[in-house]
Amino acid sequence: MGRLTVEDGAGWMNDGVAVRVEPDSGAGPARLSSTSATGFWGFVDLPPDRYRISFEAGETVLHRAVPMEVRPGEVTSADVTLRAEQTDPRWVPLNSTRAR
Repeated sequence: MGRLTVEDGAGWMNDGVAVRVEPDSGAGPARLSSTSATGFWGFVDLPPDRYRISFEAGETVLHRAVPMEVRPGEVTSADVTLRAEQTDPRWVPLNSTRAR
């Protein structure tokens, strides 16, 4: 579980950003989820392994996190903060004056 935050003041649309986790060992398929309106995301019952986490908007990868270790009986957390210039230019804040 974790939270995606975009630093550019209030109003950034964190809702619906795709979150993909893929086992580093290749022992299983990727799983997909999406962020809530406040940027929170999570997966349940991931088997122990190292996982690569990526955040995507459409076909654009916004961020790939360093692989995270999932251990039995523990909660693994991966909060990610991006700056506006790291995001897809089509992914703009609400009430933005940036060109679309």
